[in-house]
Amino acid sequence: MAEGVRPDVAERLNAVLDPCSVAAGRPMGLVDMGLVERVEVRDDAVEVYLRLTSPACYLVPHLRDRIESELADLAARSVVVHVDEGLDWSPRLIAPHLGRPVVP
Repeated sequence: MAEGVRPDVAERLNAVLDPCSVAAGRPMGLVDMGLVERVEVRDDAVEVYLRLTSPACYLVPHLRDRIESELADLAARSVVVHVDEGLDWSPRLIAPHLGRPVVP
């Protein structure tokens, strides 16, 4: 995740679990999973830029709702979630303390 993100924002984003990791029996927060590309905090607005693990991800509305809920009291005006359609996520982005899978 981009450096300089406020710790309280990162902590709250990491409280949102990636549904696929939960289904796989290895729950990971969005930050630890490497799904948060960057966060921009301006005045009373927070913008979160997410990476997707698959172009077929149908859980984006769920993730958006959870993120907005977690960050609502940090932004008086708005929380905006942007979804990356470039699909640049890789297992290499998983936090090292979680034991990254071996990827060629």
